[in-house]
Amino acid sequence: MKNYVKKANLISITKAFLPNHQDIVVYQDDEMFRINTDTMVLGEFIDIYKKDTVLDMGTNNGALLIYASFFNPKKLIGLEINS
Repeated sequence: MKNYVKKANLISITKAFLPNHQDIVVYQDDEMFRINTDTMVLGEFIDIYKKDTVLDMGTNNGALLIYASFFNPKKLIGLEINS
């Protein structure tokens, strides 16, 4: 499932796939929160309408926004503050 991609300047990025959607690649920082079963369950059970605006606060790698995009909402907004 995971392939080592890059390690430079002490940042390590891993290539992974969105659970249940093996055609969608997600690149993840090894030091950050990673896609797991909770991400998959939340993503598979959300229900969004085309007129909705989706706000993901603490989006990290954006995996839940990718799931939300399957519903073609009016707008997707991801907010991540990382220091």
